[in-house]
Amino acid sequence: MAPGGHWNDPNFLHDLVVAFYEAGIEANAMSAEIRKDVAARMKARMHEVTWEGIR
Repeated sequence: MAPGGHWNDPNFLHDLVVAFYEAGIEANAMSAEIRKDVAARMKARMHEVTWEGIR
């Protein structure tokens, strides 16, 4: 990754993640398996949250 630019901008990264989430929800691409995986990845990063708490 190149230093600087939008990759170091927390607002950009937040908006990018939200855009991916919204696109996935609108496309019905969030299967039970994916939802479980997202929650597990958040837990691995020390965020105690369920999928219901995320959505």
